[in-house]
Formats: sequence, C-alpha cells, structure tokens
Amino acid sequence: MNRLNLEVGEMQEIDVLWISFPELNLIRQQQKYSKINEGFYIFEIPKTGFVAKLEVDKLGLVVNYDNLYRRLS
Repeated sequence: MNRLNLEVGEMQEIDVLWISFPELNLIRQQQKYSKINEGFYIFEIPKTGFVAKLEVDKLGLVVNYDNLYRRLS
C-alpha cells in the first residue's frame, strides 16, 4: 500500500496481472484503492463490484482483510 503513496481521502486505480492456475494464463484486472486513514484502505474491483476494507501495518502490509483473513502474530 505504501507504494501507492496516497494521502487520506485519495484514491488510485491500478492495473494488475493475475496468473491463473493451472492454466497459467495472464489476466489483466483493474483495482481501486482508497485511503481512509493511516491504517485502513478500501479495496475495490470495479468490474466485479467486489469491495473490501483492508487494515494495514506501518509497512503497508495487510493485517486484516475485511474479516476474510487476519495475519497471525
């Protein structure tokens, strides 16, 4: 997240490549990140309507992925 260099209230759309398995196809996907505050972002995949709240640490690494998973200490 830190590489996006967002200020609180800012949003950025990025393109990413996924590698499907086992086919090994490259899939392009647009993602959107909005910084809520120093520890939280909203993550969206506009094409699918998926939205999740991400909690991050000071390094920008995800600690809690909208209660779908949580990093173990």
